[in-house]
Amino acid sequence: DPRQEDWLIEPIIPRGRSVALYSHAKQGKSLFALDIIARAATGQRVLDRPSGNPLTVVYFDIEMTEDDLYERLEDMGYGRDTDLSRLFYYLLPALPPLDSRSGGQKVLEIARLHNADLVVIDTTSRVLKGPENESDTLRALYMHTGLPLKADARTVLRLDHAGKNLD
Repeated sequence: DPRQEDWLIEPIIPRGRSVALYSHAKQGKSLFALDIIARAATGQRVLDRPSGNPLTVVYFDIEMTEDDLYERLEDMGYGRDTDLSRLFYYLLPALPPLDSRSGGQKVLEIARLHNADLVVIDTTSRVLKGPENESDTLRALYMHTGLPLKADARTVLRLDHAGKNLD
């Protein structure tokens, strides 16, 4: 492609796009995502993105506990003196399902509130009301949450794993 890609976090997250990070459960997706977004939110070098201006990140975490989060951040070298003011971490938020209009509106409202460069949804199956293995459910997630965020020039990283039916 002769066009130059505009990367938010090169080489995995292009600006203004929606990216799914997918693998089987318990393979380290959340740990990897937390590492790259904490680095990006603090202006550190991350992957092929040089250090510099920090990104503003809204992270919706539907799985970890507060203790898990602090332990992981501490293990990564972040402490009380770390400026994580660009990381807006919503731990176990009470959101409407994101495959519904009200859920999509709420996420967009929060992304706008913080002027987010990147919105992270961890984990997709936990924010859906419809069956996670059905294409209609993912289509509704895109229509109600993904598309409004994209139209608002927000980049989305969505963590996902194989559902119960691996076929």
